[in-house]
Amino acid sequence: MNVIDTLKETEIFAGHSDAQLQKLSTLAKRITIDAGDRIIGEGDVPGELFVIESGELAIIVEPAQSKVNTNSVPLVTLGRGQIVGEVSLIDRGPRSASVLCASEKATLLVFNLDALTALLDEDPAIGYLIMRNLAADMAFKLRQRNIREKLLP
Repeated sequence: MNVIDTLKETEIFAGHSDAQLQKLSTLAKRITIDAGDRIIGEGDVPGELFVIESGELAIIVEPAQSKVNTNSVPLVTLGRGQIVGEVSLIDRGPRSASVLCASEKATLLVFNLDALTALLDEDPAIGYLIMRNLAADMAFKLRQRNIREKLLP
């Protein structure tokens, strides 16, 4: 599978030229994980951003002092072209949820946050598009959350 093709299907990288996507692709490391593997633990110090190339990831928030287990009900399940860890690109705060492989296998593109931030600083055009796309994504999620809260009794 071509890294650039995956990046083209990922909202955070929308609007980037092929040359910009090529620069970004040089930072990506491909990994494969198995069902139930945890890639992020709630409260972890962030170091990576993940793009799903194939398979599915489950986002899980556990009650305080609880250990992550594969019987937990996910808040959401994400698939190809979706990202995990994007908020850490902005604030580097602790992870707000755990992330597990929800399919038999998943292939992920892993971006080191320090290396990605260095590229964004080096190439402001790439940085601007990524931050604009992140802001649009967060605004959409916040709007959806607000709508759900209005609809719930």
